[in-house]
Amino acid sequence: MPPLPLDGEPGPFALADPAKARRVLTSAGFHDVEVQPYDVTLATTDHPDTVAAWLIEVGPAGAAYRATPPPRQAAARTAVARLLGRYRAGTEYRMPAGLWLITASNPR
Repeated sequence: MPPLPLDGEPGPFALADPAKARRVLTSAGFHDVEVQPYDVTLATTDHPDTVAAWLIEVGPAGAAYRATPPPRQAAARTAVARLLGRYRAGTEYRMPAGLWLITASNPR
């Protein structure tokens, strides 16, 4: 897996460090910045290939996936779809995830 973004790099994990999220919002003029971690369950009823493609795209492997030829992308989706079996619950997939709920006050 590629490393998490360095400071200033974009991506879904660019604000993975709560201190960075606070710095960014504070430097933009916000105050009373709070970062609350939440463990959630993502539930989807999509086809496993669709769920696999989405997980790859939004995850840290997304850039490498997009740069790979289509046959290798298909192989990656198949492998991820196979791993999704452990999260199958009836007609849906229930996957654990973590997120930040970030709130702040705008001085205006």
